[in-house]
Amino acid sequence: MTETYFDRLVKDVLLVINNHPGCCSYTDLLDYAGSKNISEGGLGSVLSHLSLMEFVTVSEKTVYKITAKGTMHLRKCRALPDNQTKLDFLEGL
Repeated sequence: MTETYFDRLVKDVLLVINNHPGCCSYTDLLDYAGSKNISEGGLGSVLSHLSLMEFVTVSEKTVYKITAKGTMHLRKCRALPDNQTKLDFLEGL
């Protein structure tokens, strides 16, 4: 079975997530996508495939994430120097 472009993209996105121990922000992923000329829509397709896309930032430190099982988790993220909201994508996978 040959690896498709999408398969490779999924692996690359997982690599980016794994290289941000504990938390990885959507901005981190957008930066990666931009460096590889991947559209935000393409990135969204990968995250949806990984059941990671359905989250909404409610405030700077509160994130809702809908898991593959359809349950919603509320997670408080620690404040970072740049005030970016971080989401632990790997939690619960």
